[in-house]
Amino acid sequence: MTESLTRDPLTGVLTRTVFEEMVRAEIEKFKRYGAKFSLLLLDLDHFKEVNDTFGHKMGDKVLVDVVQKLKTLLRESDIIGRWGGDEFIVLLPYTDEKSAMRVARRITDKLKINVQDVKVGVSCAFVTPKYGEEISYEKMFSKLDELLYRAKRQGRGRVGNMLDIREKIVIPSYTFVSREREYSLLKKAVLEQKKRFVVVSGETGIGKSRLVSEFLRKERISFIETRSFGPVRGIPLFAIKNLFISLYRRDREHFGEIYSTLSDNEKEIVGIFIPSLSQNITQDEGYQTFFLAKLSDILEEFMLKFNVPLLWVDDLQWLSTETLDILKNLLKKGSSIQIIGTLRTEERDSFDSYIQENRISLYEIHLERLDKESTEQLIFGILGEEVTDKTSEFVWRYSGGIPFYIEEIINFLAQKGYLKEQDGRIHMEKVPDSVPSTLEDIISYKTRVFSDTERHVLWFLAIYHNPIKIEKLPSILSIDRNSIESALQKAINVGILEKKNNMVYFSGEVIRRIIVKEVPRGRYIKYNRLSGELKEKEYKKTGIEPFEIYDHFKEAHDNEKKAHWAYVSGEEALLRFSPDRAFYYFKEAFESFETPEEKRKALTGMIRSGRIAGKIKDTIEILEKFGKTPLWQRFFRILFLMCQKG
Repeated sequence: MTESLTRDPLTGVLTRTVFEEMVRAEIEKFKRYGAKFSLLLLDLDHFKEVNDTFGHKMGDKVLVDVVQKLKTLLRESDIIGRWGGDEFIVLLPYTDEKSAMRVARRITDKLKINVQDVKVGVSCAFVTPKYGEEISYEKMFSKLDELLYRAKRQGRGRVGNMLDIREKIVIPSYTFVSREREYSLLKKAVLEQKKRFVVVSGETGIGKSRLVSEFLRKERISFIETRSFGPVRGIPLFAIKNLFISLYRRDREHFGEIYSTLSDNEKEIVGIFIPSLSQNITQDEGYQTFFLAKLSDILEEFMLKFNVPLLWVDDLQWLSTETLDILKNLLKKGSSIQIIGTLRTEERDSFDSYIQENRISLYEIHLERLDKESTEQLIFGILGEEVTDKTSEFVWRYSGGIPFYIEEIINFLAQKGYLKEQDGRIHMEKVPDSVPSTLEDIISYKTRVFSDTERHVLWFLAIYHNPIKIEKLPSILSIDRNSIESALQKAINVGILEKKNNMVYFSGEVIRRIIVKEVPRGRYIKYNRLSGELKEKEYKKTGIEPFEIYDHFKEAHDNEKKAHWAYVSGEEALLRFSPDRAFYYFKEAFESFETPEEKRKALTGMIRSGRIAGKIKDTIEILEKFGKTPLWQRFFRILFLMCQKG
């Protein structure tokens, strides 16, 4: 069949006749093999107004633009056909009802074209065949027509469907509400005023990261992202290491080309963060300031040559002092690097102190809680339907206008059966005795259906805190695969865990910390020891940090391994020119080691780091405390003299 007979001449999508043949074939595949699929019918809102006001030529242009926009919102495997004048139909292979709802909601939210004052949007409906039901081409399209008619009667931008309220929920919502002012401020600061350091602040769940990600996506800004989180808060330059690793993984060949142009000294610095590259730096008292400045220059060079002049740092409140030093250096006069950061107001004290002490200039955009009207808009984005005033008032009052809590309360009400649909609106049939109003309440509610075995899986992941391959868990925990998969699926379904490339990890650091708090003492010690042993085996093969291994063995009360990894952490901290942290780890090793030889080794590390960090007095006090026995007298006098000379 020729192209002209299979394709619509205006938009280039399949003709109705050809599309119908493909759907009939898909129905046969479903009947024979059970291969799920969905059909999506779209009708443009206000299209007639475009034709009447601007003429059919402009109308044709809008249809072409709609198809181009629609393609960006679908997968390559999805098939588009033209159904009628301003109607299009989409075949979604291997797509169940829940996924089809997400696609439909994404399209109604994102597919918008403005023709001067006329805003063209889309209403749609979808159907998904079910096993055991009689299915035919005619019945599917009859139901699509009926659902689309019902959707159009309820208003513009609606989705006609056969789902119950629980299945309609989309979290996070595709709708981004009530941040127009903050978005405008962010856009003006970054793109127009070229502010070097912009901070988006607000409390937990307010939508800081969502605002930044929406801005970067919509404005198509080239950027690179890094972040810190609770367990790595004290790790020197952890976020900087992640930046180098991200660039290295993005294009190893290009990274190697840039690396080859560096001086030997600069190569050694980069080698600290990329395990496959050499690292032969010798530390001394005068080198730390030079190292941090040079590292900033190298990072800037890599970012610019990778064409990522903007750095997004999530969770500024957890950055180490050394990482903040690098950010300060990146903001130096003459640099073109811009930084956007998110900052949690509940834990901002140390960040604010650093900013004030170093007189760093920043532009802050603070996110406030949503008002009642904005809460209603977000609820519509979650459910795809309007709710009664009583329902929105209840959700707004109990959520405090915090988007995260709005989503969770709506989900709670729907799952518990409190929400009912009537006359095209959703209302709360009765008022619940209580709703989860704190993060702890929400996590408790989400995990109530977990068995004891499934909870053990969650506890281990919370303590391990790094992404981990799913197939490793049964042998690690000695739990059968079915129980593992059940626990993971439940946690993913309720938003506690996320899955990517067959690895699982916590969706948020605050959630992880709440789970850790509920772990019984015995399990807490056991899973810390197990985590330490696993990371010990992977050390230097992956991005595992010695500081993490030290923390696990410290919490497991394994004094021998704690001492060893404290010493290794001290050496690594010195390598990253964090003498304060190095001194702490060497001190921990010194106090935990048993033999005089081991203590001498740790003591030497204390002196090396103490001289750089200006902790001579601290070192002498520790020497005096542990230098009382005859065995130590001679060695103590030598080291005492070394400290005095330093």
